[in-house]
Amino acid sequence: METIQLVYSSADHIKEDFFKHLKKIIANRTHDSIIWICFDTPAPVMAETISEKLQKEHYERIYYIDMISKTEGLSKKEEHSIFSEKPTDYNFLLTELDTLLKGKEIVVLDNINSLFVFDEQRRIMVFLKNLFNMIAEKGSVLLTYLIKESLGKEVENTILGIADVVVSPKEMERQKKPDLQNMTLRDVFSMRSPLIFFVYLVQTIVLVFLILVLIYIITKG
Repeated sequence: METIQLVYSSADHIKEDFFKHLKKIIANRTHDSIIWICFDTPAPVMAETISEKLQKEHYERIYYIDMISKTEGLSKKEEHSIFSEKPTDYNFLLTELDTLLKGKEIVVLDNINSLFVFDEQRRIMVFLKNLFNMIAEKGSVLLTYLIKESLGKEVENTILGIADVVVSPKEMERQKKPDLQNMTLRDVFSMRSPLIFFVYLVQTIVLVFLILVLIYIITKG
């Protein structure tokens, strides 16, 4: 079951990939509301960003659990917003989330990397496992993101290992681009793109022609 979905991409592309996948989840899943957990951006600021990214009928049904605004002195009474006293109060977060979850919600954890600014690795990993288990038990879906190569290989592999789906759109696109320099004939004839096939064929013909010219010059010399 694709309960925990994690976008894993480079810092340059992560926000674009994240919202693109969020729109895909919204389009394909029947949901009552979206619950947005803010560790990276305060709820009022996040609400403005979301209003530019999502359609009105979607962002009007978002509830925020803001973990950072009170610490930064930014919190104020907001409709559909709950503010934690500190970003490391995971019991508060899980209790409020448990109250909001009915089973058809999309939960967004805005940035896993931000958790490591406020707390130690051990506590964060326990929190993430508890959070992911709660989402799975409730039958909801969670989307979050992790910036590639930002936390160390061991930590990232652990986080990726407890996600059900890891999405790396930009990386996959780059992997699909053929390496013309290292292609075999089998690779060429298996390609689906006529344009790429033609380019490689022209390169091969030119190379063969140059070799024949070189052989002719050597033998006549």
